[in-house]
Amino acid sequence: MKSPVKIRREWLLLAIIVVIALAVGARAPVFLTWRNGMDIANDSAILAILVMGQMMVLLTRGIDLSVASNLALSGMLCALIGKHFPDLPMGILLLMALFIGALLGGLNGWLITMFDLPPIVVTLGTLSAYRGSIFVISNGAWISDHEIHNGIKGLPREV
Repeated sequence: MKSPVKIRREWLLLAIIVVIALAVGARAPVFLTWRNGMDIANDSAILAILVMGQMMVLLTRGIDLSVASNLALSGMLCALIGKHFPDLPMGILLLMALFIGALLGGLNGWLITMFDLPPIVVTLGTLSAYRGSIFVISNGAWISDHEIHNGIKGLPREV
């Protein structure tokens, strides 16, 4: 059974969030619109997916510090491929993103199990390696909005 202190703390946190949301809504009424709520939900969807994967790692008493770098590297590779092959079907890009992400995560798992290394050390190292790889493959340049594959730009609403 949960202690009353934890329950009160959770309700207090909820109340603080509501007060902050109302204060921001009073300052900028567009914040409290349905459209903005949907935009926040769309933008948070990727984080929710990452959290589910991280939860599985945490349940097995591990830690993965490279999750965001894995996402960034997978995204950059797919963005560059989509930029160079604009006629590529969206399904292929999605499958490539899944494959690249699984490959990078599998590399972490392989390093941890094969060499009996602490997960925090391996994932801290791959965090840096993945971020460095992004810089190298992109030549340190951004992918501008007009260069992004149309399927990727419309992904949350058009699939």
